[in-house]
Parts: sequence; structure tokens; C-alpha cells
Amino acid sequence: MERLEFILGFTHTYRIDRYLGFPILIGSIQKPYFSFIIDKIQGKLAGWNQKLLNRAGRVTLANSVISAIPTYVMHNCWRPEGICDQIDQTVRGFIWGSSTSHWVPWETITQSRARGGLGVRKAREANISLLGKHIWEVIHNPDKLWVKLMTNKYLNHNSIFQSMSPRGATFTWSSILKATNFLKDGFFIRIGRGDVSLWYGK
Repeated sequence: MERLEFILGFTHTYRIDRYLGFPILIGSIQKPYFSFIIDKIQGKLAGWNQKLLNRAGRVTLANSVISAIPTYVMHNCWRPEGICDQIDQTVRGFIWGSSTSHWVPWETITQSRARGGLGVRKAREANISLLGKHIWEVIHNPDKLWVKLMTNKYLNHNSIFQSMSPRGATFTWSSILKATNFLKDGFFIRIGRGDVSLWYGK
């Protein structure tokens, strides 16, 4: 192995790390695989002087910048609960600053502005919503190449709502099925047309 590494000019490793910014996942999914997301958020926060921002400015930055950092990874994978909790905790800490008293409950802050909240996204709900786009594609765009590959391999002409995650399924497909369990109550079939509509949220 060492001689081959010398000839080819690359080294052997058991850690594949990331490709195009997305972690290459092998075996059981662990929180450290996604620690780079927290590092990016902390790096962004380090460049801001929190004391010079009023609370409205902090909310704006939390919505437009902090919550957007994990979006790319959220499209294709179910993030560990610990990572989602840590992102939410970081956003809360940024909004409230050094104050130990939170004037408004987190459940209220994460409601839409129309419902009296501040529109701050919960990490898990954002993760489910983005994965839900893939469910929509599976139902409405069966001719897409990635949809054909996935459905031919895993669905075997069954509905995605009846599918169980098979052993050896890719992490992306398993993530889509997890999101399906949360969103399936929001789907309904229009009899006579055969199309499916999605409603998400309370």
C-alpha cells in the first residue's frame, strides 16, 4: 500500500470527509459528521459585534444568514437531533445576547409573523420542509433521472407513503422517507384527477 501511495502520489485514508461541501456518510450517522455546520455558524458570528446590533437586527441576521448556512446540507440529509438542537440554541443565544431572561418563548418566536411570531425557522422543521421537495418530485416528476433511479431501486412501483427504508438504502433515500413520515398527513388525493397536493404546517 505504501509503495502504491508513493507511485500514485496520494495517501490512504479511512475518512472520506466531504465532496462538494456534502459529507460522505459511511456506516452509522454520527453528530461529528455535521460539526462543520456549527463551525461555519460560529465563524460567521465571530465577525459580528453583537453589542452594536439591536434585537430587530439580530433577528434579521438570524433569519437571513445563520438559518441559511445549513440549507445546502438540509436538502439531502436528515440531520442528527443534536445538530438541530445546537443550531437552535445558537440562534436563540444570538437573538437574546447575554441576557439570561428570554422575554418570549421559543415556540412563539418560531411562529410566522402572521401568527404573532418573528419567523425564525426551527432547524428540524426547515430540514423536513426541504426534504419534502424531494417527495414532491417523486410524486409529480417521475420522469426525472434521479427519481427513476430511486423509485426503481427502492419503491418497486409502490407508493412512497407505503415504503419502508430497506437495508442498505442510501442515506439520502432514508432521509426522504423520514421526512415522509412527518409530511404524509398533509397529502391528499383529489379523486377524479389523480394528482396529489401537499399542505405543511398547522
